[in-house]
Amino acid sequence: MNKQSMLFPLALVALFCGLVFSSCKEAQKQTPADVHHLSGTEWADSTGTFTLHFNSPEEVQLRLNYAGSPMGEMKYNIACHLSGDTVYIEDYKKTTPFARITILKGFKGVVAGTSLVASFVTSDAKVEAGATFPTFTEVPLEEVVFSKK
Repeated sequence: MNKQSMLFPLALVALFCGLVFSSCKEAQKQTPADVHHLSGTEWADSTGTFTLHFNSPEEVQLRLNYAGSPMGEMKYNIACHLSGDTVYIEDYKKTTPFARITILKGFKGVVAGTSLVASFVTSDAKVEAGATFPTFTEVPLEEVVFSKK
C-alpha cells in the first residue's frame, strides 16, 4: 500500500472526528447553564396561590391553587429560560368552555439568593350576581416575591 492510498482514509477519519467534535461542542453551547441551581427546586409566593417547580433550566411547572376554587390545584408545564439572574417564563393561555384565559403572560423574575422577585400578568375569574358563567379579567402583578422552599 502506498502513501497516497493511506492518506485518503486518514483524511476521511480526521474529517469525521472533526465533525463529531464540532457537533458535541455545539450541543454543549445550546444547553443553558443552571448557575442558580434551579433544577428540582420549588418556589412559592406568600399567598400560596402560585408555586413554581423548576423541572430543568428549560421547563417550569406552574401550580395555581386559588382559595375556594372548585377546580382545585391546576398544573401547567411551561417553557422557560435563564439569562444571568433573570428567569423568563413563556406566555401561556388556556382555552376553557367559558373563554380563552391568560394563565401567565410576560413573566420576568430576578433570582437573588432564596428569593425570586417577578412581575407578570395572570387572570382573575369573577361570577357576577345572577350570571351563569364567570368572566375573566387580566390582572398585572408587580414584584411578587417567591421564596425557595
